[in-house]
Amino acid sequence: MGSILNISNHLIFAHLTAYTIALVSQSAYGEPQDTIDQLTIRLVGTHQRMADVEVSINGEVYTADNNGEIPYTSPNSINSIRLISSEYTLYEEEVDFTEDSGIIWVRALAVEATGLYSHRVGAAQVQALNRYEVETAPGSLNDPVRAVQTLPAVGRAPFNSAWLLVRGGRESDTSQSLNGVEVPNILHLGGYYTAIHPLFVELSTITPSGLSAELGRAVSGNLNLKTRDLDGSQAAEAGVDIINGHMFMTTPAPGGAAAFSIRRSWLRYALANLSGLGDQGSRIAPSFFDANARWEGDNVDVHAVSLSDNIDIPTSDSEVVTAKMDSMFVVGRWSDAINTDNWSVDLRGRASSHQLALEGDEATKAQSINSLALHGIASYRHNRNLSFRMGLDSELEQATISLSPVSVTRGRLSSEPWSEVSLGTTNFLTAGLRYSNFLTTNQFLRGGLSPRVQLGKTFGETTVRGYISRLLQPPDIVYLTSYPEGHDLALEASNEVGAGLDWEGQSLAVSSSMYLRSMPTFTLLESDGTIGQGEAFAVGAETAIKVDLGSVRIDLSGAAMRSQQREEPQDEWLDSHLHHPLELRGVVRWALGNNWTLSGQAYFASGAKWDTNIPTATDLTNDETLSLSSVVDDDGWLPNSHSIDIKISRSKTFKDWHMSLYLDLQNVTNHRGPELIISGFEATNGYGIGMPFLPVLGLSGRILPKED
Repeated sequence: MGSILNISNHLIFAHLTAYTIALVSQSAYGEPQDTIDQLTIRLVGTHQRMADVEVSINGEVYTADNNGEIPYTSPNSINSIRLISSEYTLYEEEVDFTEDSGIIWVRALAVEATGLYSHRVGAAQVQALNRYEVETAPGSLNDPVRAVQTLPAVGRAPFNSAWLLVRGGRESDTSQSLNGVEVPNILHLGGYYTAIHPLFVELSTITPSGLSAELGRAVSGNLNLKTRDLDGSQAAEAGVDIINGHMFMTTPAPGGAAAFSIRRSWLRYALANLSGLGDQGSRIAPSFFDANARWEGDNVDVHAVSLSDNIDIPTSDSEVVTAKMDSMFVVGRWSDAINTDNWSVDLRGRASSHQLALEGDEATKAQSINSLALHGIASYRHNRNLSFRMGLDSELEQATISLSPVSVTRGRLSSEPWSEVSLGTTNFLTAGLRYSNFLTTNQFLRGGLSPRVQLGKTFGETTVRGYISRLLQPPDIVYLTSYPEGHDLALEASNEVGAGLDWEGQSLAVSSSMYLRSMPTFTLLESDGTIGQGEAFAVGAETAIKVDLGSVRIDLSGAAMRSQQREEPQDEWLDSHLHHPLELRGVVRWALGNNWTLSGQAYFASGAKWDTNIPTATDLTNDETLSLSSVVDDDGWLPNSHSIDIKISRSKTFKDWHMSLYLDLQNVTNHRGPELIISGFEATNGYGIGMPFLPVLGLSGRILPKED
C-alpha cells in the first residue's frame, strides 16, 4: 500500500546537488604560538583537505593546491578571510590560528549531514539524507520521509508507508518538524507520504536519540525537514506519473522570494488498472490534494501547507470505514530578531487545524484539533568551545472528539522552559534540562524535569560518543478526551542510555550504536478497550557502512532490536507487533554518465510478532483471507519479509528547460506477506497482504530561469 504511493518525480536538482558532509568549524582570531609555513583548508569530521578552493585573504585571492594548502606565512597580519565557493563557507566569520595551527575549517552551505551518523553539539547522533539521496533512493518515490527509512535507526513501516518507527517506538513517539518548528502532521492519510512538496526540501534529518533540550517533547526522536533557500529566480515545473500530477513555481516577491506548489493524486485509478487490485481493491488507496506556499525575506520566512484526503480502510472485523481528513498549518520564523556580538534571539510560531472523520455503517467518529504554538530561543556564543541556549515553548491545543451522538471537548496548555550549555566541538559535552508539563481541562498541572547529557571524544578519524537522558512527552490529546481514565493520564516517559563509535576515511565510513530504552509510563489501548498507561522497553544495536567510489555509492546497514510492553506490572512482557528483531538493508547508487542514474535497494526483515487478537489477513488483490495461525512459527512470529526495488532515471538540460524521466520498480520479486496496517488514528486496523510488483513511470519538465 505505502510502497505504491508517489510524491512526484523531481530529479531537477539531482545532478546539481553535491554529496555533502556534516561539518563544524572555528572562531575568533588569535595570535599564533609558532611560525606557520602555510594555511590548510580542511573539513572537520573527515579532516579532508580541500583542493582547488579559492580563499580571499586581505582582499587577495589564493587557490589551495592538491593538498589543500595555501603558501601564506603571515597569519598575524590577516584582517579578513573569505571563502570563494558556492558549496562551502567558513563556519564562523573568524578563524582561530592559535588553537588550530594554521587550519581553516569550512562547512557545507546547504546541509548538515549525509547518509550516516554524524555527531554534533546538541545531539548525540544525527542521520540525514540530502535531496540527491532522496531522489535516487529506490522505492521511496522521491518522498523525503519515506527515504529516511533507509537509515539504520528507522524501522521499515508496514506496506512501506512513511510512518516513522524509531528504536522500538510507536509512530506517534517521533516528533515532526519543519525548519526546527514542530508541526502536528506532515503525512497524508494512512501515512502514505509527505504533504511537503519534495522540491521544497533540502535535507531530511532524523535524530533518533540523545535529543537536545530544544527538540523537547518526543520520547523516540525527531524528524526535521529543512527547506532549501529560495534565490528569487522565476522558474516553473510540471510533472506527471501514474500516481499523481504536480506543479511547482518559484518567483521574486515583495521583500524577498516565494514558491508555490500543488499536487493531485489519481492513485486509485492507477491501482485499479495496473496492480491487479481492481476497483474493489484500489479503494484502500488515498485520494489526496495538497498545496504549499512559502515566502522568504532577509530574516523572516513563512510556510503554509494545506491537504485534503479520503480513503477506505478495512477493519479487523472485515468491515470498511471511509476516512476523510482536512488539515492545514502555517509556520513562521523570525531569525535573529535580536542580534549582538554574542547574543541572538529567534522567534517561531505555528497555527494548525486538523479535521478527521470516520464514516461507517453504524456510526460516525470525528476529530477536530486546533492548536497555536509560540517559541522563543535565546543563544549566547562565547567562542567555538562555549555556547549557551535557552528557550520557552508554549502551546495551546483544543480537541473535540465526536462519536455520534456523543461529543467531548478538552483543552490543553503547556509552557515549557529549557536551557542547554555546550562545551567543545570535535570533543564536546552538552547538558540540557527541560521542564515538561501540561494543564488540561478541570485538572491540576502535571510536570516533570527532563535532563539529558551528550558527550563525545575524537581520536584522529574516530569519534566515541554517548548519551543519557530522561525524555517526557504529553499523551496524545485524543487520549485525554477518552473516558473514564483519559483526563487522569500522566506524562509519558522514556529513560535511555546509549553509546556509539564513528570512523570516517576518505572513501569509507563506519558507524555503530547501541541503546537501551525504558518507558515506565506510556499510553495504550488496553485489552478491555479502555485507555490506560503501561510499561515498555527497547534494546538494540545498529551498524552502518558507507562506501563512496565516486560514480558508485554503497550504503549498507543492519539493526537488531527487541521491543516489548505490558499493561500492568504483574503481566508478562509482550513483543511489539510493529517491529522486526532484525533488519538488513543495502542501497547502491550508480552514476552511469550522460545524466543517467541507476539505483537499487535490497531489504530483509525477520518476521514481527503476531497479534493473536487478529486471526486473519486480507489480500486486497482478490479479497481473500489468510489464516495467520497457518503461517506463524511455533513461537508466534510471522514469516520473514524481503524486497528488491530498482530505479533508473535520466535528466537532461536544454537551452531554456530541463527534463527528468524515471522508472521506479517496486517489489520486483513480488514477495508478499502479512503486514499490520497502521492508520494513525486507531490502535490497529487488521492485517493485510503486502502489495504486489508495481512499476511507476514519471516525467517532469522545468522551465529554467532566464539569465541576466
